[in-house]
Order: sequence, then structure tokens, then C-alpha cells
Amino acid sequence: RTAVLGGGRSAAHRLLEPVWRPLDPPAAVPVSVVDLDDLDRLDRTAPVPDVAVLHATRGPDAAPDLVAGTHAAAHRVLDALQHWLADERTADSTLLVATRGAAGPALDGGTDPAAA
Repeated sequence: RTAVLGGGRSAAHRLLEPVWRPLDPPAAVPVSVVDLDDLDRLDRTAPVPDVAVLHATRGPDAAPDLVAGTHAAAHRVLDALQHWLADERTADSTLLVATRGAAGPALDGGTDPAAA
């Protein structure tokens, strides 16, 4: 959907505006899941789960400065990704990076650009 700025301007002055529509979730498929922080604690001989979840959210100890918080979040995800790729056990698994507030409707008061 487009949003018109300044009332009645030409098509060249229109902006695209995302429209969020709820969807029905797909049918569930059984998979084994582990939190990425727990992966190193698993027995090295145990099978690796189908999916590991990296929670890329800013915690209560996050830097209040947006730029510093964004840099810290990016470094944390990069470090986790490098460890994931270096671990031969995870070759057939999927890494899911879960964010909160990175984008979407601002239901809770706003988005978190650092989480994006």
C-alpha cells in the first residue's frame, strides 16, 4: 500500500508502507530444538538437534546508546555464527536467529533497531 505525503502529490513522491496481515500458521512438523547457549553443554557424542535457536534480543544489561547497542548485538550474533559454522556437528542442523522488536507493528511501544 502506498502512503501519499503532502496530499495529492505525484506518484514520484509516494512512499511504500508495509501492511501487516495475520496469517494462519502452517501445520506443525516435529523437530528437536535446543537453545544455542545449551549446545556446547550437550554430550559431544549425542546427536545434534534439528534446530538451534540464537536469541538475538537485547537484555536488561544492553547499552542504552542505540549505536553501541547495535554494535554489541551485531558482534554477539557474528561470534555465535562463527562458532556455529566452525562446529562440524552442526553441518546438518539449522541455526534460527530469533529477534524481538526488530520490525513490525509497534504493539509494545516501538521497535528495536539494534535487534534488526
